[in-house]
Amino acid sequence: MPGANVSTLTTNLGNFVQPGGSLRGRVERRDAAWHGWLELTNVTTRPIAPVGIVRDIDLRLVWIDRAIEIERGQAFVGGQPVQVSGLWPLPGHPNPEANLRLSGTNLALVRSTELLLRADIDLTIARTNPLALPVVGGSVRLHDSVVTMDVRDLVAVDLERPSQRPPFFSVEQPPLADWGLDVRVRGDRFARILSPVLRASASADLALRGTLRNPRLVGQAFVDRGRLAFPFGQLEIQQFQVLFTESDPYRPKLEGRAEGLSFGYNLGMDLGGTLAEPEITFTSTPPMTTSEVLQMLMAGSLPRNEYSYSTRGKAQNMGTYLASDLLTQLAGDPMEEPRLTFRSAQRVSSNGSLTYSVEYRLTDRWSAVAEYDRWNQIGAGVRWRVLEK
Repeated sequence: MPGANVSTLTTNLGNFVQPGGSLRGRVERRDAAWHGWLELTNVTTRPIAPVGIVRDIDLRLVWIDRAIEIERGQAFVGGQPVQVSGLWPLPGHPNPEANLRLSGTNLALVRSTELLLRADIDLTIARTNPLALPVVGGSVRLHDSVVTMDVRDLVAVDLERPSQRPPFFSVEQPPLADWGLDVRVRGDRFARILSPVLRASASADLALRGTLRNPRLVGQAFVDRGRLAFPFGQLEIQQFQVLFTESDPYRPKLEGRAEGLSFGYNLGMDLGGTLAEPEITFTSTPPMTTSEVLQMLMAGSLPRNEYSYSTRGKAQNMGTYLASDLLTQLAGDPMEEPRLTFRSAQRVSSNGSLTYSVEYRLTDRWSAVAEYDRWNQIGAGVRWRVLEK
């Protein structure tokens, strides 16, 4: 075959390969075995969830002693190269075990307006015998990712649809759909979460199992630094994790605790339940009901009238809240901590005014700070972070 357009083969490959690309090679049957080589160049697949389109596939296969060897293999996912190599035995080969390897760095596994997920991959596709289905194994290291979706979208789980439940993808195209999964997924502070309510960094230590059609996660994902931002207060996250168990992987459990100081009240929020049905409770000292805590954080209404916002003051506070979310997403590197942090209304001063403070991060440990405190004093200085939790 001196050269052929792959589009002539799309009657059988139309669900997987787009028209275009070229195919050439030389294959012959000799001594009861196949011999020769085959090359695919400039081939592009149709979208494969969650990776998307694989472009510019350049592949050279060589038949050697009843086995297919990948002599050259490269493609591009999201503009980054992916390498493939390995040996796949054919029936009659003395060693029935097959093993292919895929590797790539800084790949955009998911790219959308709500999620950018980057990773380094080192995966294998193995088969123990000709009758067994292949299993995708290896490791994925997540890094430099950004999540901007609303928190409500994170809990939009449909247990009946594989693509709408954790891990939120499903490959339906045969024969890939029935391939097995045994992949380690890890990432240390791999993503910044930038939503109107939650601003944090996330880490993960997970195992991806099941099949490509019905994948499941086992392990935990957790927030190790962050805060919950409300129009009239903030809560610092002490603990937040999502637990995926082997017994019920599609209903991950939530465990979380956040604390903060607002208008002189020590507030706490406890998170439980599951991702589909979260349970949230608020506590405070001095005591308030959950409804009163929410009214304080969302509307600036205090139960004992210690302080009262004017209509203009509430509008300004809401505008500041919305503007800070916009600036957080537009300014600076989203993978870094914000350099400028403004806190207000943590206490009511002795003359009935609200306290406020400004912190500018100079380095990872040194910050410049200025504040108006509860004793009506204005002060400034530097802060040194001795130990990080």
